[in-house]
Amino acid sequence: MESEGLKDKVLQVMELGREIFVFSTIDDEGRPHMRYMATLDYEDDYSAFFLGCTMSSNKVRHIRHNPNAQLLFAAPDYLHVATISGQASIIDSIEKKRQLWEKYPVVAGYLKAPDDPDFGMIRFEPEHADLLDFNNGFYATRVPWDSPVPAEASVA
Repeated sequence: MESEGLKDKVLQVMELGREIFVFSTIDDEGRPHMRYMATLDYEDDYSAFFLGCTMSSNKVRHIRHNPNAQLLFAAPDYLHVATISGQASIIDSIEKKRQLWEKYPVVAGYLKAPDDPDFGMIRFEPEHADLLDFNNGFYATRVPWDSPVPAEASVA
């Protein structure tokens, strides 16, 4: 399968597994730290992803120390898993905070308002992905992220 088709498959898995996914950072001692996340927005061309967090969270400290991070998505059947590797940064965009606030009402359980000073935003820029597709015998197929964005996606 060409890289465009593989990227299409990664995006399909992301869409199927985006309600609860895993975000991984590198802690201060150089060890991976994973946690479930439930807020994700992204640019139309998938060049950047945006995650909400609290500024007082460990993930903010980790990103400031080491920007290497990963997102992991699994389709509901767990036969399709995508891990996207890239660079994370902390941004301060009231527009992105409002978009996330409106899209994910669960944020109101953690923060007071979109302009809450503790409302942080993570910008994640993908570099490549690894695709596990157990239906087709693929195991950790590397997918370059700079390939074109596919028009449509559907996991078979």
